[in-house]
Amino acid sequence: MQKNNSMRSKIKFALAILLFTFAGKSFAQVTIQNVGFNGDDVSSTCITNASLFNAGVEFSASMEIVIYDASRIDLMKVTTKPVLIKKGMNNFSRMSLAVQNVVYGNSDAAGFIKTFHRLSSGNYICCLRLINSTNPELTDGAEYCDEISVEKDLSMSLVSPFDDDIIETNHPVLVWTHNEPFANNTGAEDYRIVVTQMHEGQNAEAAMAANPLLFSKNALTSHSVIYPVNAPDLEKGKSYCWQVTKSINGRVVNQTEVWKFTLSDEPDTKDYKYGELSTTLSSSFYTSNNGKVFFRFREAYNSSGKLEIKIKDKFNKEVSVLAKNQKSNDLALNYKSNGSNAYEINVDELHLKDGFYLLEVFNEKKEKYLLKFKVE
Repeated sequence: MQKNNSMRSKIKFALAILLFTFAGKSFAQVTIQNVGFNGDDVSSTCITNASLFNAGVEFSASMEIVIYDASRIDLMKVTTKPVLIKKGMNNFSRMSLAVQNVVYGNSDAAGFIKTFHRLSSGNYICCLRLINSTNPELTDGAEYCDEISVEKDLSMSLVSPFDDDIIETNHPVLVWTHNEPFANNTGAEDYRIVVTQMHEGQNAEAAMAANPLLFSKNALTSHSVIYPVNAPDLEKGKSYCWQVTKSINGRVVNQTEVWKFTLSDEPDTKDYKYGELSTTLSSSFYTSNNGKVFFRFREAYNSSGKLEIKIKDKFNKEVSVLAKNQKSNDLALNYKSNGSNAYEINVDELHLKDGFYLLEVFNEKKEKYLLKFKVE
């Protein structure tokens, strides 16, 4: 019996030591009770105020404030100079905190914060931590994090085709703009472009609200969108309207005006001049008309060399081609002057089918210039 009592005493003592040890490790001397964030003013220390309760001795510590996007990627990290944290309640304002160091992330959202000192629309996590490098146990567990949702976009607008424009191509490049970066907020932020037909007797707003969509695209990350070839054809003489909307967490928070354009019903007999070559491909393209492709080649130096020209179809298969210099009407591909040199290609003679093609032009240095064009 005495042996059992002795064993129970040892177990109680061991449990008491364990509970004491656990309690000692889990108890934080300092608790951060409240932190004020203002997404419209992310400057200086990022925070507007902070309230801390210190249950132990007074000490000095720095504050580290970090802003993350919804994917928990650092956008901005601020470290303050050390402040004295007294026993009991401590209240700090932005004016009482001095910045020691600021580090920005590499994303567009971080660059936006650095430039405009505010958060763009989206979801964020803001955290404040205490740091005492001399005695880390004093600040162990002293952290406060809060989720912030910003649902403001100061400017969204359509650019081209302009409202009431009459256009020639049935695959227009729809261009819009806004003044915030395309943030990576794990689907929380979504830009969407939509196009619908406008019937007789309707205005653009009524058509957008009531008519079936011909084309829509979510998760935009570019300000230019080509009306795709797999969407219903835009018909000559008919009017269409388009709009870009922005949503946060599935709720529309901003939208552009609704603009209208009309596809011309008049036969177009003029030549489209000129497609500009570029060293990189973009989303835009040149439309061949009257069986011709016109392009400019800009050369910054005198040259007696020849242009090497290739046309490739969507399967990357090469099509043979000759280009005529617009100045000399010479079929030879010599170019001898500085500045802009204009050329034309007769695509009718190449018997190209409707679709997209890639024009590749090489100068005498074998530098490559590109132009995407469409035959229809």
